[in-house]
Amino acid sequence: MQIEINRSTLSLTRDGLVAIRDGHGTRIVCHAGSLWITQECDVKDAVITAGESFTVSHPGLTLVTALSASELTIIEPRVAALPRPWQPAPSSELQREPAVCA
Repeated sequence: MQIEINRSTLSLTRDGLVAIRDGHGTRIVCHAGSLWITQECDVKDAVITAGESFTVSHPGLTLVTALSASELTIIEPRVAALPRPWQPAPSSELQREPAVCA
């Protein structure tokens, strides 16, 4: 079974893991605890703590591991890109080239 989720808030215990496949543009928001984020084709990992966020910048697999009990929200790019009612929609979209692993 495959479940499509636009926005999800999760609680992870220490060493809990979330795998995001092909999540380029997905935003990860840490509300509590700390998260270790590693992306396929990226040699640099990221650690974020409560109040911080991270945007997936590579296609492929992204792993989010809780370094301590954590709460996080995962926001799909289409949801993150929607304008807020009080903000005008962007006048143009930026075109991005797909990342290629060598």
